[in-house]
Amino acid sequence: MGVLLHTLQTVLQRARLIRENREYQQQLEEKVKARTVELESANVKLRNQIGARKHIEKAMREGEERFRRFAVASGYGFAMGELNGQLVFANAATLRIVEEETEEAFTSKTFYQYYTPKDAERLRNEILPIVLERGQWVGECPLLSARGNLIDTEQNIFLIRDEQGTPRMVGNIITDITERKRAEEGVRRYEHIVASSTDMLALLDTQYVYLAANAAYADAFQKRQDQLIGHAVAEVFGKDFFDRTIRPNAERCLAGEEVHYQAWFEFPAHGRRHMDISYFPYVHENSDVKGFAVHGRDITERKQAEEALKAERDRLQALMDGLSTTGIGVDVVGIDYQVLAQNKVLTDKFGEPSGAPCHKYYMQLEEPCDFCPMNRALASGQVESVELTAADGKHYELLSAPFANPDGSIDKAIEVVVDITDRKQAEERRLELEVQLRQSQKLEAVGQLAGGVAHDFNNMLTAILGNVELSMCSVQSELGTDHRVVESMEQIEKAARRASTLTRQLLTLSRRQVIQPKVVSLNNILTDLEKMLQRLITENVALDIITDPELKSVHADSGQIEQVVVNLVVNAVHAMPDGGRLALETRNVAFDEEYTNSHADAQPGPHVLLAVSDTGHGMDAATCERIFEPFFTTKTVDKGSGLGLATVHGIVKQAGGHIEAYSEVGCGTTFKVYLPTHEAAPADQSPISPADPVPGGSETVLLCEDDRPVRELVAQSLRTAGYTVITAGNGQEGIEAAQSHGGSIDLLITDLIMPDMNGRALSERLRTILPEASTLSISGYSSGVIAHHGVLEEGVEFLEKPFTRQQLLTKVRTVIGKARAGV
Repeated sequence: MGVLLHTLQTVLQRARLIRENREYQQQLEEKVKARTVELESANVKLRNQIGARKHIEKAMREGEERFRRFAVASGYGFAMGELNGQLVFANAATLRIVEEETEEAFTSKTFYQYYTPKDAERLRNEILPIVLERGQWVGECPLLSARGNLIDTEQNIFLIRDEQGTPRMVGNIITDITERKRAEEGVRRYEHIVASSTDMLALLDTQYVYLAANAAYADAFQKRQDQLIGHAVAEVFGKDFFDRTIRPNAERCLAGEEVHYQAWFEFPAHGRRHMDISYFPYVHENSDVKGFAVHGRDITERKQAEEALKAERDRLQALMDGLSTTGIGVDVVGIDYQVLAQNKVLTDKFGEPSGAPCHKYYMQLEEPCDFCPMNRALASGQVESVELTAADGKHYELLSAPFANPDGSIDKAIEVVVDITDRKQAEERRLELEVQLRQSQKLEAVGQLAGGVAHDFNNMLTAILGNVELSMCSVQSELGTDHRVVESMEQIEKAARRASTLTRQLLTLSRRQVIQPKVVSLNNILTDLEKMLQRLITENVALDIITDPELKSVHADSGQIEQVVVNLVVNAVHAMPDGGRLALETRNVAFDEEYTNSHADAQPGPHVLLAVSDTGHGMDAATCERIFEPFFTTKTVDKGSGLGLATVHGIVKQAGGHIEAYSEVGCGTTFKVYLPTHEAAPADQSPISPADPVPGGSETVLLCEDDRPVRELVAQSLRTAGYTVITAGNGQEGIEAAQSHGGSIDLLITDLIMPDMNGRALSERLRTILPEASTLSISGYSSGVIAHHGVLEEGVEFLEKPFTRQQLLTKVRTVIGKARAGV
């Protein structure tokens, strides 16, 4: 029984434990569920907090980026630095203000290095403590730039804190106030000028109420400046004086007009004073007149002096007018040559004085007369005299004497003018008759001599021409018309007829008649002169005459053109004492604006060219610059007077033409005479229309030219047309440029005559380097001389200077095209 009871108790106890365990487990599960709900809620809150923090961090980053972009782009300077003064950031405006090249240079320094020692001490001990205590300091303080310049600035220095509010950095917004400070200084100076001026200055509104007045204005009324401001003008001057004198002029000013007048004013401090008054409209920004400025200057003493001077002049004028009945002119002239007064005699002859100086008034001269007796009279203190002729042709004797002022000073002279025209005219007529008589006797003698010589010479020419005609008939019948003797006789006949023309010109000269130009052909002139030129040159000189069959006519005197040709030929022969070649060429050319822009005396339009070239000893640049000067010559005394080329130049210029000379020592000379054609187009029309296509290309060109301006002009013309251009100043440079280029070169353009080597030698040496390159030779010498000079081979392309850009590009395109076509 006890065992059963024990067993039953054990079972009951276990059941109770099981029940209690189940209840505890149930309670534990309920607590776990409740805790799980709490944790899930806390987890949601935590996730929300994390998301919000990320959003805030993103917004902060975006804000910082926007701030940085604003700071960089801002027109104000902005800089940041550590609390220890080390700089960490600066925008472009700051770098510009402190004159730093880069931000790295700026951030390598501290705040204090951009201040003077005194201001750096102020920053350290005064400004930064305020910033740390209050969070901000605003004020003016100069900065010391990297270049040592002091820059006036306004600075806003503020504290930058982190999220916990801990001070981390210092920022500075910088404004350059240099211009503002200058403006303020200008205003202060202006205010000082206004305040210290002895002239009366004031500003009034449209109701005539004072807005401002300087001390001089207030002192005149024994008032302070603030006692005037806000009061009306009528209160200060009185209503009657205001309505009578001030208001009419002020109304004109308020209508937009500057007004100037003089009047007597009563001032409490100064009494009655004569004032020079000016009113100026005070205009607002929208152009409305908001009032007017007043400027008053006391001219009482000057007015009194003028009145005293007027009284003195009136007395003097009365004295001078009293002498008018004698026919004698009297005037008073100041040391500045102004006519101060004159009597009726001079007024009737020259009119009232206009304020012009005496030399302009009486003599129509811009400068004082060299013979003026007044200066001598003032210097010597005595009466001086001179005879003169006025602008109206009248002759006068002028006596000048010093005129003393009441105080003894001398600043003027009294002059007495006596008309001596009749006497002078009688003397001049006598002299003119004597001159005319002598001139008439000279002309008669010259005319008799010229007439006698022309008569006798014409007689001889008649005999010559008659005998030549007879002889030609006999010779032609016996030897034929083509015989050499017949040709010589024909030349004799032409020379005789030309000599006859010369005699007629001699008679014309004696009659003082002008030779009239006419339409002529240079080809005909050269043809007529050819035989004569053959006689002028020596046997060791070869003559070539190359004419253009389509040559246009010119309007000139044929005799003068012949003189030009003969002078140039004679010069050429003298330049070739050992023989050589002489070439005369004609052709049509045209000057465009590009050419005339570089040749001042050339005119655009069609011209006829006459080129005279020789292979003589040539001239250096210094000689070429002077060859057209009268009496300049390099010849010996027996070879010329130095007037030949000067005469040529004068004839060409008189005909409206242009002449140039090309020469180098040892290489000969070419003279180019350009004469406008008779059918010339208007000067503003160019023979080459700007609309004409300009041929271009992309090839590579080696340009070798020793004349720098020509080299630069040709290179520029080619480059603007698309070519690649390599330039050289002489032959050796050209070879070195070709060797160092490394690429292909399509065309060599070379001057034929250069100091170190000629164009032909350069072309031959470059063939081993540039076998495929074509050659274009250029020169200021004519092709006729170049072809015989040994530097231009047969078939080589040639372009004669001067040439236009159109001609150059066309020639280059032609040469390259031929090379590519295998021509």
